[in-house]
Amino acid sequence: MAHSHEHHEALGCSCCSPLWRHLLPSMPVEDFNALQVPAITVPQTLIFYAKDPELEQPGVIQTLAGGQAVEVEAIGFHEGKVVIAGIAAEVEAGMPANAQKHYLSNGQTLLPGFLEPHVHILPTAFLNACGEDVSPFDGQRLRAGYNRRWVLKTLQGKLPADPGEWLIGNGVDPSLFDTRAEREFNAELLDSVSLTQPIFVINASLHLAYVNTAALRRYYPEGIPPDKANGILAEAEEMLPFINLLPKPTALEMNQKVGDIFKIAAQRGVTYLHDAGIEASDKAGLSQADYLKFRAYLPGNKVRIGGALVALGQADIDRIKKIHTPDSGTAHFNLSFIKLVSDGSGQGLTAALPMDQPYHCNAEYQLEPPYNITGIFNFHPVSEFDDLVVEANKAGWPLMIHANGDRALQLTLDAYAKVGNSEARQRSRIEHASLLSDERLEQMQQLGVSPSFLIGHVGYWGYAFQSTIFGAQRANILDRCQSAINKGMRISLHSDNSVTPLGPLRMMEQSITRLMEAAPGEGPDVLNEAEQISRLDALKAMTWDAAWQCRAEQWLGSLEPGKCADFVILAQDPLTFGMDNGALGAKGMRDIAVLQTWKDGRLTHPLS
Repeated sequence: MAHSHEHHEALGCSCCSPLWRHLLPSMPVEDFNALQVPAITVPQTLIFYAKDPELEQPGVIQTLAGGQAVEVEAIGFHEGKVVIAGIAAEVEAGMPANAQKHYLSNGQTLLPGFLEPHVHILPTAFLNACGEDVSPFDGQRLRAGYNRRWVLKTLQGKLPADPGEWLIGNGVDPSLFDTRAEREFNAELLDSVSLTQPIFVINASLHLAYVNTAALRRYYPEGIPPDKANGILAEAEEMLPFINLLPKPTALEMNQKVGDIFKIAAQRGVTYLHDAGIEASDKAGLSQADYLKFRAYLPGNKVRIGGALVALGQADIDRIKKIHTPDSGTAHFNLSFIKLVSDGSGQGLTAALPMDQPYHCNAEYQLEPPYNITGIFNFHPVSEFDDLVVEANKAGWPLMIHANGDRALQLTLDAYAKVGNSEARQRSRIEHASLLSDERLEQMQQLGVSPSFLIGHVGYWGYAFQSTIFGAQRANILDRCQSAINKGMRISLHSDNSVTPLGPLRMMEQSITRLMEAAPGEGPDVLNEAEQISRLDALKAMTWDAAWQCRAEQWLGSLEPGKCADFVILAQDPLTFGMDNGALGAKGMRDIAVLQTWKDGRLTHPLS
């Protein structure tokens, strides 16, 4: 297969790029002996009541049965499953006599556990293990006063004592610097941090990296080519040579960082992570899929794991068909999709736009090669992309296709149209689906393909897209959640972690309000009010509809008899939070406290 950069590693979604295999340590099975196995607890027999008889103000039990808002008086769990939900007396009669009784009060709300339908576990763990955080995020909010000076000062304070040791920075995002004139980032600026210490900084989009002159000398000891002196590395082709020079974390460090991701997920009410970039491997030793499966089945593991296997070409499709079968797993670990990546990212200026509609920000950003002002489509000729879509479908695999730009979206829909009306196509997805015209929404509806939205594009980057990158007109077709719902589509919201932080309540808030959090306050802060969705639709996008999109609806997404005992207890009900103030009343929903998270009838957060 030929790519737009004419090399095998050119892949617009760096999370899915094979470059990550060069970062990850080998993971032989014996290394797992060093894992700290979580405490083993048996599933508890539980009855939760919406009202404490000794207190006046009740709580809420919301089952989302059938995808509807369904409140019940009580719910019973036994042997890791939902047994019964409904009137309190009927629940008591249908449960074992030894059930532990728990009472909600003061608006506490029990909901199905949240699903995260698109994350990247191992790349995120690597960055957390090796990189100093210079991202625009402070928790789930944009960092106040985020600018180039802060990034350089932070890196300066993290220089290793050993002058030969690499300094790695993680998550820098010049598009969100608070001063437009300071959005340039290159070797000259990193030289102000150190002229002698090699520095490698990864962009938050994972499509760019930056190195200083000392790092360039490591790779070009005979002299730095003039066209490389700016230290800006675009996509895998240019990043990989420097990544190969970086120190790798140990398997134990990686295990710990993966565990940290699971811990954060539980703290935020997530019981299921869908990894959207697992490398398919038939080599000896432990593959990424094997590793994630091992973690998912560890006693007491905090999350379930689903996933998609990445295919760069026909050889990968053949390898997947030989090793894996779709949906042959269990509620603990299941591989449901093949992942294709058609283009890059909007904030990374690599999403594929129409040739006659280039990026709005060309002049301001003073783009130079290797940038393409209309982005990158990863397959050339396009017929090779079409062939992969058809081959995956023939093998019975639904697809998750990463497509951000409107050119990539159109080519993706055209490829889906060539498949025919199969069951696999009916359960396929488009990841991010950033720039959706009315015509493309109509085509998605006709094809039965559903979108999963990186809603942080609106909340975190909305103002940058509107004012700089796409311009106001094109930014209005960004993440059209309500329009998709109006077409009868089932949508989900995702973080693409590490691109944005884990946080279902934050993503619900951003989809309901569509507030542009980086806006300076000089104009409208809402990005296309018509695309605001209801609180119920936002909750379904993190539970009921997310489970369906991830092909996990037989286990998760609602609290109905026979489904897994995965649930979360919040301090407030997100379906009524701020209702008196309409859509904008949902501002602050991300701060609702997650009091407890349960998986399989076992408490995963907080642990005593």
